[in-house]
Amino acid sequence: MKLDTLLLDRFFNFLNTGGHRYCVMNNYTEMPEIIPSDVDFAVEISLFNKLDSVISQFAQSNGVVITQKIWHGYNKCAYILSPRSIDKFFRLQLDFFVDFCAKGFPNLMPVEYMLKDRVAYKNFFVPCPSVEGPFVMQRRIFKGDIQERHLDILHSLYLSDQVGLELGFNRVFGTEFGSELVEIIKEKNIAKFIIDRDKYYRLLKKLSSANTNIGYRVKYASMQMVRAYYRLLQPVGMNILVDKSVSQYIDVDTFLNTLAGSFHGTSYDSYCEKGRNPFNILKFLLIKRWHKTTKRLSLISTVESTVLDRQYGKKISSIDIAFTEQHDCNGNDFNLMLNSVIDKQADKTSKQLGLLLAPTSKGYSRDK
Repeated sequence: MKLDTLLLDRFFNFLNTGGHRYCVMNNYTEMPEIIPSDVDFAVEISLFNKLDSVISQFAQSNGVVITQKIWHGYNKCAYILSPRSIDKFFRLQLDFFVDFCAKGFPNLMPVEYMLKDRVAYKNFFVPCPSVEGPFVMQRRIFKGDIQERHLDILHSLYLSDQVGLELGFNRVFGTEFGSELVEIIKEKNIAKFIIDRDKYYRLLKKLSSANTNIGYRVKYASMQMVRAYYRLLQPVGMNILVDKSVSQYIDVDTFLNTLAGSFHGTSYDSYCEKGRNPFNILKFLLIKRWHKTTKRLSLISTVESTVLDRQYGKKISSIDIAFTEQHDCNGNDFNLMLNSVIDKQADKTSKQLGLLLAPTSKGYSRDK
């Protein structure tokens, strides 16, 4: 059994044993054997509030580490897990949210509605069709990226429970729009959806407003400010400097591809200072610092001695690890380089758990 499959299977059992209420909201049909993307969990607020402790406990008991904790939005957080010793691509990202929200939509679907009438599927829980259908449709409306495969999923849900799906759409979208959207699903009429998408988008705005009150909006705005503060103060990405004596001996693509699953994106720059004025040099350093804020693993290869070799340059660009000519770059050292990246990132992420005011910090102890 593949490690990602094994871990996800164990995580489902871990949640079930703990008596936690959750649903895997989409792309779940082949899980845990096949994990097509990030695993999206709708969870009750009591579980969300202690996710740092819950995920840390699970990782430690299963011999893996948390390489990134990404605070996506209001009561939305993701954790990327990784083996500590890595020699090939591995990815397991667990995304958690309470009320279903998106940028500009504070509450599209309350969590109690999503968890109501949840259904057991294999060894985990999924929403019933009357909830999953409107959820999938809401995502496609605000993303504006509906494809035939999305309509195929919705059509299958309709065939599995026609009455329930129609009731669910009418309950969420109202009778007029609910019936209209169900007809689109029945006929697989993607053209009509595209034509009327702006109308449905405006409807989502109204639905989100109806699901929130002034107190909810104040908490939403205040936590977004806290999230932005921590994102700038403690960026979850990583910058790696590799000098010319190392970069010519390692396969950069293999290095980044092996680590790509443990981070939220990667980038590569070959940096030459020759011909750059001081303003452009500073701009480059600040861009590298921003890449960390945007969650990436960024590899910077220098082709000559540069400002990046100096302490102030590393500080401005926020270099985490510098690989130099001291590494022989044979097979063993290549693996050591990979593992040192994971170790460094896991150590940094451990310091980002249990932060004051973070909504996931309840019960977390750094002594664990």
